[in-house]
Amino acid sequence: MEKDNKGISNNKVIVVVLILTVVIVIGLVVGLCSFKNKQNKKVKIQTDTEVLSVVYSKEVNGLNMKEYIPLKDEVGKKLSNKAHYFDFNVKSEMNNDVSIKYELVLRKDENCNLDDSQIKVYLEKENEGTYVKMFDPKLYKGLKKTSSIGSHKNDMILYSDKIVDNINDKYRLRVWLDEKASVKTAIQCSLSVSIYAKIEK
Repeated sequence: MEKDNKGISNNKVIVVVLILTVVIVIGLVVGLCSFKNKQNKKVKIQTDTEVLSVVYSKEVNGLNMKEYIPLKDEVGKKLSNKAHYFDFNVKSEMNNDVSIKYELVLRKDENCNLDDSQIKVYLEKENEGTYVKMFDPKLYKGLKKTSSIGSHKNDMILYSDKIVDNINDKYRLRVWLDEKASVKTAIQCSLSVSIYAKIEK
C-alpha cells in the first residue's frame, strides 16, 4: 500500500509541475505580446487597400499639458522633458498606382480649458539623423469647419502632403504654453495626433 501511495503522490507532483509549467509559458507569451503592443501603437486609417498610419510608442498618442508653464519660444524649442514632446512616425502601405492626399492633425480634447491662443506648437521632421523644423513655433489654430479631407472642426492641421509611394517619416512634436498665457486655474488639457486621408484618382 505504501508503494501505491508513493506512486500516486509522485504522479500528483508531476501533474502539478506540468500545469505550473504550462501556466508560466502562457504567462510569458501573453506578457511578451502585451509588451510588444505597448511598444508599437497606431492611429490607422484605411482607404480601400491603402493604409496610412501614425505609429508611436507612448501609452497615448499625444501629450497631457497638466504641468505646463508659460515659456519663451527659444526655451520651448529645446525642451527635452518627455512630457513636452511626442515622437511618432507617419507610415504608408501603398498597393495601387494612386495618389493619396493626407492631413496630419493635432486635436484638443473636449474638456480642454485652454484657449487656442495659449498653446504653442512646434513640429520637426527627422532628416539624416537630425530633426529639422517644419515651421517656426506658432499658436494652436483650430479649423473653422471640417476639411475636405476629413479633419474635424477645431483640429489644427500640422502638415499636409500628397504621396504616391511608401513613406516612413519620423516627426517630433513639442508643445508648451505661450509666454503671454495667463493661467488662473489648474490646466486640464490633452492633445492627440491623428491623420486623415483621401485618394485622388
